[in-house]
This record gives sequence, C-alpha cells and structure tokens, in this order.
Amino acid sequence: MIKNFNIENIYMPKIQTTTKTFEDVLDAIANKNLKVTAPKKGDTFKLGEARL
Repeated sequence: MIKNFNIENIYMPKIQTTTKTFEDVLDAIANKNLKVTAPKKGDTFKLGEARL
C-alpha cells in the first residue's frame, strides 16, 4: 500500500521485528522519505473529515 498510494503520514508503534514483511514496510517508508510517528495515549489526528 505504501508503494502504490499517496501517503502523507505513517503511524506505527515503537516496535521492531525481523520479519520480511516488516523490513519491506520500513524500506517502502524510507523510499518515500516518510516520517514514522508513534502515537501516544491522548494524541489525536485527522483522517479526512474525521478526527481520531
């Protein structure tokens, strides 16, 4: 999805794993020069017209 869609924000927890899928996600994020944000309890953000 990261490779094929226009993505502005990446929200992921601060975890690490060595699976191929996780490594592919990190590569796709790096290739698009995206910044990963680790949401914390109480954080809010907009998704279209919704506020989460």
